[in-house]
Amino acid sequence: MIDDLVMVMEIDPPESILLDPEIPFDWNGILFSPFYRKGELIKYVGEFRNLRLVINSSKLTVSGSLHKFYHGNNSGDFTWREIQATLELLANVIGEDLDKAHLKKLTFACNLPIEAKPFLDRLISIKGRKPVNMVGGINHIPYGKYIKLTHYRIKIYDKKMEVNWHDRKRIKPTLRMEIEMNLKAFKSRKSNPIDINFLSDLFDTKFVFFCRQELLSVADQLEFTQDILPCNCTSSFDLECLALMKDMEIRLNYKRLSNPKTYRKKLKRYQELCRQFESNNLKQTLLTMVGNKLEELTNSDLTLQKVG
Repeated sequence: MIDDLVMVMEIDPPESILLDPEIPFDWNGILFSPFYRKGELIKYVGEFRNLRLVINSSKLTVSGSLHKFYHGNNSGDFTWREIQATLELLANVIGEDLDKAHLKKLTFACNLPIEAKPFLDRLISIKGRKPVNMVGGINHIPYGKYIKLTHYRIKIYDKKMEVNWHDRKRIKPTLRMEIEMNLKAFKSRKSNPIDINFLSDLFDTKFVFFCRQELLSVADQLEFTQDILPCNCTSSFDLECLALMKDMEIRLNYKRLSNPKTYRKKLKRYQELCRQFESNNLKQTLLTMVGNKLEELTNSDLTLQKVG
């Protein structure tokens, strides 16, 4: 469930830096090389598996996907027990106590074993906003959609296509929902703020509950095109609501030009029509799958212990 992160911690600078700062050195089995900018030495960079480690003065920054670090990929499940095992392994590798490492960035996600195309083809709105296409491959083929907000970036995409392009591997059909958090904004937002500062906070039950609620909230605020025909409408008002609300670009333009109260009234009626004539409830299917998957990943896996 946890994927990408950036964490920073205080360390004692390796002796090699003090002895000869301009040559590569081995630190806890990891090779670090000097990095220059405009001829000036500014930091030392090393890699371990897929993680990037940077030493700058007395600070160590670790960035990358914990999911890939542990499993070699991030297309399957990643339970809380496995997350804890990953951090314990990382603490042993770098020889530092990670418990008080400061979190700067965090991404959490949910991989659902289902064909992505039926959902993506009909997805027209994420949290009331028109999403932007994600494209990939040499032909720039659309394979997902995303929105960028103050607090986070939300992505919903076909993980099978991405893995096929990047790793030349075939995996089972997978729809991935991903939230990249702006931690600073999350702490100060009015609705459901989260106070997360240290790596150890990841194992607080409040944060686990927060992740579940955020992913479920995203699933609940997805909107898909519906097969509502004009003949299904029984009044001119219903026809007007259908014409104005079915197409997202028309809807957003109408929202900009109309009275807010009138807009909300017509949107509410359109949503009622959607529920009335919807034969294949994509949103409910997704909500059920996300709920079941999160229960599977977190319910029996919480061992809230110190990391490091």
